[in-house]
Amino acid sequence: MSRFQSKNSQLSAVAFNIIKDEILTLKLLPGQPIREKELTERLEISRTPIRSAIQQLTNEGFIEFHKTKGNLVSKLSVDHYLKIFDLREALEMVSIRLATQNWTKEDIEALEKEWREHNREVSKDVLDKEKILMADVNFHDLISKASKNELIQVELKKVNEKFYRYNYLADTILRSGKTNEEHKAIIEMIKTRNSTLAENMMAQHLYCVKNETLMKLLNQKINFFEHTWSE
Repeated sequence: MSRFQSKNSQLSAVAFNIIKDEILTLKLLPGQPIREKELTERLEISRTPIRSAIQQLTNEGFIEFHKTKGNLVSKLSVDHYLKIFDLREALEMVSIRLATQNWTKEDIEALEKEWREHNREVSKDVLDKEKILMADVNFHDLISKASKNELIQVELKKVNEKFYRYNYLADTILRSGKTNEEHKAIIEMIKTRNSTLAENMMAQHLYCVKNETLMKLLNQKINFFEHTWSE
């Protein structure tokens, strides 16, 4: 790889991370046009790396290409949320079963450290939405890491990234106290090495998250599911 190609690759990664973060945190709204010129000027990155970043985000499902409208931020829908949740649930159950069987002392220490950090965040007077949501993602990622199955870890990370926008939209940090209690119970069940107990606790946690999040999504004042972007 030439020095020029290496620089473009680095800039593409920078652009990718910025655009993806803006999509996940709804700074770029569902259905909003993604224009190369605007991104090039705003991010001060040339078009080639921007195009590469857009292509990668399209491959990951965060951007959709339409013949008449060009590149748009992928839309959200209740149907998509439920499908993503079904996939997440299936992966989470395998993940916790294997984690309960395969955990090491280091895995438990990492989970308990993440739980303490999450607990500190949810105890603050002013909640940091992005920190709390990422703490939740990190907790589940650590469980998949404890499973010792790298394929599950990779696939669950992809699914949870798609799930993140729905959590952000539904303000799931409002249940962060409950989430933290449920996470503590999950850790205790993992430590028993009893897969059935751990899976049951994870199933209860996911059931609560699914239903509470779905209700909040349906009660949004702004309907992002039917949102049509206008200039």
